[in-house]
Amino acid sequence: MLGEYVLVCKGSFINKAPIGAYINKDIAKIYLYEGSHTYEILKENNYFSLNVVEPIDLAKALISDEDDYLFNKDIPFLKSSFYSIFYEIFERKSFERKDRFGKAKVMVIKAKEIDRIYFNKVPKPYNRGSSLLVELSVLYSRLIKYEDEELMEEFLSLYKKVKRLGNKECRALADLLLSKLRERYANENL
Repeated sequence: MLGEYVLVCKGSFINKAPIGAYINKDIAKIYLYEGSHTYEILKENNYFSLNVVEPIDLAKALISDEDDYLFNKDIPFLKSSFYSIFYEIFERKSFERKDRFGKAKVMVIKAKEIDRIYFNKVPKPYNRGSSLLVELSVLYSRLIKYEDEELMEEFLSLYKKVKRLGNKECRALADLLLSKLRERYANENL
């Protein structure tokens, strides 16, 4: 099953990134694109954690690597997670993918679960804006790399829905993502 997690790994610094991971029993399969810190770290390092978090924390993982980290066997994980799963990579394969944005080098990693930690946390009530914020974050990560009018229209449409349906924290994070895109494209019309 494909799930959304915050992947945390350690190279010369601790990196966190929202990531979709396919989990089948105790094996995780993840696609990483060249150019990201996560790609560079996991080319060399064999250990990482996948953290199950609130949707808003997935979006926050795009903005900064700063967080409250704990360590299990020298593998960093998020203190704020509902639970964390720890993995060791046993296979890496690379290939080139071509899509509407051009060519990109992709590394597929497979990793085996080596440990798991559960926390006694009660989830917050579900907010529809949170799910939209996750999708908004995916579009944001693509727009940071590729200028695409169709993606921008989709981003702005979702942004309006998050502003209407999201709680205060979701709306503030959506505003931050939009302001970062404005900086990137120096376009006040966004």
